[in-house]
Amino acid sequence: MIINKEQIELEGKNEYAKWREKQTILNREKAAVELPPLIDSNFDFIPAPAKAFVIDFLLNSVIPGHMQDHITWGNGFFEQSDLDYIKKVALKTAKKHGNTKGSVGYTDYDEGYKGTHWKGGGPTGVAKILDEPEHRVKMTLGKYGYRIDEKAGMLYVSDRFNFNDAPKDQDKSLAQREVDFKKDKKESGISATKDTQGTLRKLGKHYGSAEGSGMRFELEIPLGD
Repeated sequence: MIINKEQIELEGKNEYAKWREKQTILNREKAAVELPPLIDSNFDFIPAPAKAFVIDFLLNSVIPGHMQDHITWGNGFFEQSDLDYIKKVALKTAKKHGNTKGSVGYTDYDEGYKGTHWKGGGPTGVAKILDEPEHRVKMTLGKYGYRIDEKAGMLYVSDRFNFNDAPKDQDKSLAQREVDFKKDKKESGISATKDTQGTLRKLGKHYGSAEGSGMRFELEIPLGD
């Protein structure tokens, strides 16, 4: 029996819909779909960028259907220290530009572009996500949009998790993606041990969501004092 790609994806979506009726996920405020149990395990104990990277990799390159395009995460995806830092940078940027609506760029972070490198850093650079909110936010949101509503006392933040250098053609097999990744890595002269973050970004380029796709973040952070 010959089963084409469309049939496989349709069957996968049907099975997923059945599972979704029976499952919920912790720390979830807004979502168009639920995640497979494969990702749900110990969910709340993983730093935001690690969760985002793994989920995007699985849903974009392993599990058919590009379900990440239908997921929207709320505040619960992040630690409280992450939310505090997101608010800090957004308010600082808004004050700098004299607006209540705009976008945060890497130069608006406390350390600027530091920590976003392709080269150097090694494993210790990536390990910063364990204890530095700035690094966690950089590797999850990076550049993000904000809107301040003084009347409601809320800061609204929006973003999508994707890789701007990922190819628009997302139909390549895992085998072909691996070939492309290894070739790109070799041509770039990066090492997993010396250039750990650069290697992860290359993985994102070849296995992750392209610009214009990916899971969304819609955060509602109280302005407070």
